[in-house]
Amino acid sequence: MVGLGCSVAPIREIPSALNKARNGRHFLSIYRFFCDESYDGDPNAPGSVASGRRDGDHVPATFVVAGFLADQDTWECITGPWQAENERQGVTRYHAVDLNGLRNEFSESKGWSRQKGVAYSKHLLGLIRDRGMDMHAIACGMLVRDYQDVISPEGRERFGPPHIACFKTVVSMIAQEIASLRFKFRPGDRFAVIFDQNRYGAGLVKAFLGMKWHPSYPFGGTLASCSSGTWEEYVELQAADFVAYESFKALHRIHKTGTVMAREALESLFSNNGFVSYYLDRDSLTKLKPQLERATCEPNGFILQIGLRDDMGIGIPLP
Repeated sequence: MVGLGCSVAPIREIPSALNKARNGRHFLSIYRFFCDESYDGDPNAPGSVASGRRDGDHVPATFVVAGFLADQDTWECITGPWQAENERQGVTRYHAVDLNGLRNEFSESKGWSRQKGVAYSKHLLGLIRDRGMDMHAIACGMLVRDYQDVISPEGRERFGPPHIACFKTVVSMIAQEIASLRFKFRPGDRFAVIFDQNRYGAGLVKAFLGMKWHPSYPFGGTLASCSSGTWEEYVELQAADFVAYESFKALHRIHKTGTVMAREALESLFSNNGFVSYYLDRDSLTKLKPQLERATCEPNGFILQIGLRDDMGIGIPLP
């Protein structure tokens, strides 16, 4: 809440109070995309470190960046009940890895079981499902061995490490969806990104701002701001943790089954809430290879623009 003189108004109401819209017009909406990353340990990778650590030269086998996009009103309908459920269950936050592994706050010694974990997850998932098409899941992932095998070291330097490459692709996907005015988006709408704090934070912000201000990127006008946060600051990042983990599990199954297969929790969002995903598979990387390796741009400066109709990427190098 922010004070305006002697009155107090929600942040979302301040633009209306300061600048009344003319009849027949609307105020632009600032959507917020909360995202997280999910990946595995790869003990066979040179220089890899133990799964779960975030320092050192950790090279995963599967990497995903994913989250939820919604307007402020929708997020406000989620965060209060979500935190209330955490308090009812006696935990500080939803954490997918710990919950699925029955570790830490969710250990059996603290009264947790598979059955209790499923019930808890279903309750939180219900909060998301209740928002319907006002809340969209977006994800991008890759198999890192494919990325290394297909794209040269120089090309990977231009596109960025898996985290930055997937992040930029997700941002591009949202930017194009908003610019196309699909769903409920209207002219002038923009979106802000809040990502879970990590060691790539400076690179993610730099990439976002490069997309926003580059004159050759046609969707930069939909980008508002980009910053990091923690689950203590933003309950919304706990929802992002859910979709990132489930998207990772869906993609990671390809190592064993040869196909991408969503678990029931993620699949339930497909038609109810909407789910937009892009898998940088070997075929996509092979198509991308020539333009990526010919690009002249600084490290982490290549943007993958997703074709909304033909699902084909075109590269936009940033200087």
